[in-house]
Amino acid sequence: ALTAALGRYYHAVHAHSLARLRLRQAAGILGPATDVVAAPGYQMEADPLAP
Repeated sequence: ALTAALGRYYHAVHAHSLARLRLRQAAGILGPATDVVAAPGYQMEADPLAP
């Protein structure tokens, strides 16, 4: 039952994300979100494979 509920939840999240994407595309505002700040020269300083 829990697996089925999680599946329905993730399906709903996916459907909602697609609906938002299609709405933005239809409105002509498809692109990076204005509230997200991303540095163009971002590099990860920590090595994820280091012991």
